[in-house]
Amino acid sequence: MSKNNKVILEQLVKQELENYGESLSHNDFFEIFAADQILKDFEMSSEEIASGITGASHDGGIDSFYLFVNGDYIREAEQVKEKYKKNVDIEVAIIQSKYQDSFSEDAILKISRVCKSLFDFEFIRENFEGRYNDAVLSR
Repeated sequence: MSKNNKVILEQLVKQELENYGESLSHNDFFEIFAADQILKDFEMSSEEIASGITGASHDGGIDSFYLFVNGDYIREAEQVKEKYKKNVDIEVAIIQSKYQDSFSEDAILKISRVCKSLFDFEFIRENFEGRYNDAVLSR
């Protein structure tokens, strides 16, 4: 990222944080800001964006996790069981947000490991409790 782009991005994030209305650290707000920008085509509310934030300890490198079925944001599995039967289009958005100058290979490796674990068809939640936090496991 060029120096000018970085300055512009920092000012934009600072301005958006001031307008956000909640007291958050710069890094915590950047997770919300990044998710909002990445998912802007889904026209999600602030509450929906915040509901997908998983970043905390034991997050497996996942800061935000969103599931969409036929373009609808899904928070709970119960929303899917009866509504979607045929021609189902599933999109998963897994976001790693870093408000830093660089992005290490370690972040990609962490997400790769967590995806291999969580997207296994024989996934058993209890096997991963303690390794990943509840927000990640619930998704």
